[in-house]
Amino acid sequence: AQEPGSVTIYPNPANEFIEVVVADHNELFDVTIFDTTGRSVAQGSGSRKLLLDTGDLSSGVHMVRISLAGSVVLERVVVMR
Repeated sequence: AQEPGSVTIYPNPANEFIEVVVADHNELFDVTIFDTTGRSVAQGSGSRKLLLDTGDLSSGVHMVRISLAGSVVLERVVVMR
């Protein structure tokens, strides 16, 4: 079982979308995807689950920042075309 507040992102590598799932977290969280230059290329908010469109993002490694309950989680996601 996942601990409350743990983050799962899939699929990784991604193509058209990613889903961000926060275990046992009912409050709103914010997600921002950054490209390799640090530019924000996608963002959204959700609670428990968030589906983000990655269809317009360039191929390569992107950083995903999840802000929840006063803490920040950083994850890498690879976008493949």
